[in-house]
Amino acid sequence: MSAIRFAVERVGGVSRCARICRVSPSAVCKWLRRDCLPRTEYTGETHHAQRMAMASEGAFSAVWLLANAKPVALPHRALEPKESGANAAERRQEKGAQKSPAEARQYSDHERSS
Repeated sequence: MSAIRFAVERVGGVSRCARICRVSPSAVCKWLRRDCLPRTEYTGETHHAQRMAMASEGAFSAVWLLANAKPVALPHRALEPKESGANAAERRQEKGAQKSPAEARQYSDHERSS
């Protein structure tokens, strides 16, 4: 059983947990689906773990819940700068990619007017 699921059950279920944390039941369901507390809990914007620990009557501590219900970090993806339309078209042509329909019309219109 996940830490967040354990904590929600110990405080009395989704509806009671929502009341304790002053959020909607759908927010608590979202925590359960994602199997973690929200990001705001780790940035100090909210204190749901503390509220839940106090309501659990000693079943778990806020420190334990925070440590065991962390969001999983996604792998960092290097962001490439966006290229302008002309540069992107040239790069696709270099790679051997076909022209987009819009590019094909642009070039065919240009060739007709010449």
